[in-house]
Amino acid sequence: MEKILRRTSYVLGVLVTAAMLAGCGGGLANSIPAPLQNATQPSAGYARPASSTGSLLYVSNYGDSNVTVYSWPSGKLEETLDVPAGPVGECTNASGTVWITGQGADAVVEYAHGNTKQVAKLGDPGNNPHGCSLNPKNGDLAVTNINSNNGAPSGTLAIYAGAKGSPTIYQDASIYRYYFCGYDSSGNLYVDGIQRDNSFVLAELPSGASKLTVLSLKQSISTPGGVQWDGKHITVGDASKSVVYQFSVSGNTATVVGSTSLKGGDAAAYYIDSSASEVVALITDSSKAGIWKYPTGGSPTTSVTLSATDQPIDLVISE
Repeated sequence: MEKILRRTSYVLGVLVTAAMLAGCGGGLANSIPAPLQNATQPSAGYARPASSTGSLLYVSNYGDSNVTVYSWPSGKLEETLDVPAGPVGECTNASGTVWITGQGADAVVEYAHGNTKQVAKLGDPGNNPHGCSLNPKNGDLAVTNINSNNGAPSGTLAIYAGAKGSPTIYQDASIYRYYFCGYDSSGNLYVDGIQRDNSFVLAELPSGASKLTVLSLKQSISTPGGVQWDGKHITVGDASKSVVYQFSVSGNTATVVGSTSLKGGDAAAYYIDSSASEVVALITDSSKAGIWKYPTGGSPTTSVTLSATDQPIDLVISE
């Protein structure tokens, strides 16, 4: 647990604000009222960095409450985005749209590729948004709330239909904290987290389903890491071991079919490129991002120094 505590102790400190009540409700979804800030807010205009036509690396800096944007893979700093307080998770889609969770502001914000103006802002009131993922089938935005102050006895999973409006909330009694999530190409959503005894849990929300299904897996994972589809398998990181596992899912069983060791890297903050030939991750306890061969792993083939970072906590590449 030591590595994840170094990386997220400052995040968790703002999350757990009250003791949780026992007895979580079942996994059926329920809608919550739309707050005023939940309206989509188009930006007044766009400003583009010079290199916006190429790939861009977005790094959320919890310490500075901003997101730094770099040309990739050169690592040249292009822009610094002012985002809602406590930026943590980031996700993107095929068009390069980037969503960023603001844990201190209970909000999620959208940026188009290379744009410095917010395209939209969605409220996540009373929650602490952590990870996110975009459904490639219909554009839904999934957000994992590591903690909730809306009367829920644990964290929650929020899904915004079409990345708009107010979310539908999902919960399962087996999941206490919701960390990261990722959609596969069919619109099935996978979520990792912990149970009340701090043991790892992986769940699936099948496309069109109304409740989460906790998956049985034989692989031991110490600390929840990132979740991402690699084109063939759903991948889940173990942040304590710097390993990304590939899973094949059948029914309610997830079977490990491979693993990628990120030597010196952070498996809670990784991004597998669209060709599934490279994985990019933050290098632990440094202001660098490393590039590893995927799925081979091992030592990074190269590293890129990231200027203007302060407590970097997540990254994503807008391709």
